[in-house]
Amino acid sequence: MALWTDDDLTAAKAALLRAMITGKLVTFGGRSWTSHDLPELRALVSEMERQVNPAGAPAYRLASHRKGA
Repeated sequence: MALWTDDDLTAAKAALLRAMITGKLVTFGGRSWTSHDLPELRALVSEMERQVNPAGAPAYRLASHRKGA
């Protein structure tokens, strides 16, 4: 049973966008979010994307670093 639905994901993305653009308080999932909560809201949206579409969202991130010459 899925915890999140595609509609929940769409609403979360819209709330994230509103918070980013306006910098004001938005409400999603029974909680109020401000621009200070953007990292947490982004993490929630990523988690929701992985659950709603597990094949389309990788469960990892690939990073590389080059120290220099």
